[in-house]
Amino acid sequence: MKKRALMILKALLIGLLVIATILATVQLGISSPVPWLLGFLVVALSAYNKLCDKHKYISWKKEYSVGIKSIDNEHQKLLGLINRFLTASREHPSTFYEQEALDELIDYTHYHFKHEEELMQKHDYPDLEAHKQEHRKMVTRVNELVDEYNLRGQEALEDTAAYLKHWLINHIQVVDQQYSDYMHKRGVS
Repeated sequence: MKKRALMILKALLIGLLVIATILATVQLGISSPVPWLLGFLVVALSAYNKLCDKHKYISWKKEYSVGIKSIDNEHQKLLGLINRFLTASREHPSTFYEQEALDELIDYTHYHFKHEEELMQKHDYPDLEAHKQEHRKMVTRVNELVDEYNLRGQEALEDTAAYLKHWLINHIQVVDQQYSDYMHKRGVS
C-alpha cells in the first residue's frame, strides 16, 4: 500500500507542478524565470521517476541465451511477463491487472517448464530429474508467494517480483546453461 500511495503522491506532485507552470506562465509571462524553473522541475521529476523504475525491469541479454531458439524465445517471453507484472503492480490502481499479469506469468511458466522438460526427455538429458526438481522448487515457492500476495496484497508484490527476477536470471544463466552444450551436441538449436 505504501508503494501505491507514494506513486499517487508523485503523480499529484507532477500534476501540481504542471498546473503551477501554466498559471505562472499566464500570470508572469514567458519571459519570467519562474515558469521556466517550474517546467524544469516537471521534466526533472519525470526523468527521475523513469530512471528509478528503469532498473527494476529486466532486459534480454545475449549471455542469457542457451542457443536453442525455442527456449530462448520462451525465456524472453518470461522476462516480458515479469516486466508486465511489475508494470501492473506499479501503474494500475486495481488489483485486477496485477492478478491477471501474475496468472499469465504462472501459466506461461508451467507451459515453459513442460516444454523444456519434454525436450530434455526426448534427447535423454542425463540430469533431467535434477532439472525437474529445480522447476518444482520454483513452483512451490511461487505458490507460497501467491498465497502471501492473496493475504497481504500490494505489500507482497515487491518480494514476489524480486524472487521471480532473481530466480529466472539465475536459472537461465546457471541451471539452463548446463544442458545447452549437451543439447547442441545432439543437434538441437
